[in-house]
Amino acid sequence: MIPKKGSIRETARATGHDKSAICRWLKIDGEHSKEVTEYFLNDLQLTRVQVDEIWSYIKKKEKIGDGWADKIQKDLNFFSFF
Repeated sequence: MIPKKGSIRETARATGHDKSAICRWLKIDGEHSKEVTEYFLNDLQLTRVQVDEIWSYIKKKEKIGDGWADKIQKDLNFFSFF
């Protein structure tokens, strides 16, 4: 959501939202990321290295754009076998 080396204020200005809204979204995003990471570690019993690779892959796919969510789901199904 926030561009690399960007600030909350810049993001608020660029999106037309209030700074407090951006901060709320960041908090929600952080909490969700923590929950997903815990799911990977506890429920799927992946290692920290595998989880880090998944997040790296997701970050890479976010840069690509449309259609990445389906590809990630397929790849997560693959990772769950390890």
